[in-house]
Amino acid sequence: MPKIDDSKKLTSAVTVKLTESDFSRLQLKADERQLPLAEWSRDRLLEALNRPETSKLAILAEIVATQTITISLLFTLARDGKLPEAKVREILERARKDKYSQANDLLDEAPESGLPNRAQATGSPEQRTRLRT
Repeated sequence: MPKIDDSKKLTSAVTVKLTESDFSRLQLKADERQLPLAEWSRDRLLEALNRPETSKLAILAEIVATQTITISLLFTLARDGKLPEAKVREILERARKDKYSQANDLLDEAPESGLPNRAQATGSPEQRTRLRT
């Protein structure tokens, strides 16, 4: 849970209107953490501000996993001429396990403009797809 830097004065406020039901739900969450509602709410707002949009990250993660699975399956089939069930399960599990870290890596590498720089655009296919078999 983020701590407030004592050297920073809290001078601005955000006020929202809630239904009784929503207010009660928020209060329960704050109580679970044994924090005043205002402090718990501030912590959640700041956490949300510092993380990428979950929906975009989730979509990118699924695309990364699908690409990893497809390339890994095709590479294994081309190399070995067969796809044993154990190998398919291994590929699927690895893609599932790594998809969010790979998506975050891609977001970290992306330039602010959203357009790839020359090195990223001209890298080898292996570098761009991060093929791991």
